[in-house]
Amino acid sequence: MLFDKDYIENSKFYIVGYYLLVKGRVQKRKYKEEEIEFRIKAINLLSSVKDELIKSVTLKIDPENIDNEMIKDLRNLINEHKGETELKFLFLDSDDKISLPMFSRTFRIRLNNELLSYLEDHPGIEFKVN
Repeated sequence: MLFDKDYIENSKFYIVGYYLLVKGRVQKRKYKEEEIEFRIKAINLLSSVKDELIKSVTLKIDPENIDNEMIKDLRNLINEHKGETELKFLFLDSDDKISLPMFSRTFRIRLNNELLSYLEDHPGIEFKVN
C-alpha cells in the first residue's frame, strides 16, 4: 500500500495497461518489527528503461539454417533498428557438438517489436536477451 507522499508521487503510473519496473526493498515495518513490508523506492515505465536494462541480444543459429534470405533479412533489420544494444551470435552445430560464439564490433541494435516479431517467427533463430 502507498500513502500520502508516496501515493501522490507515483499516481501517474496507476493506469491499466502500463508495464512498470518497480524497484524497492523488503524491510521490517516501522511500528511492528515482527512484520515485513515491501518499500517502493522507484517506479518507471518499462519502455523507458528497456534500453538501459538490455545489454546484449544473442542470436543462436544452426549453420545449416543460414541462407541468403536470412542474411538479407537480418542485415536489413539491423540497419533499420540501430541502437546501443550489443549484438552477439552463437552458431551451434548439433551434429558435431560445436559452438562458436561471436559478436559484432560494428552493429548495435535497438530491440523493438518489429525485430522481436521477426526473431520469434523465424524458426531457424533462437534468441536470448541479456
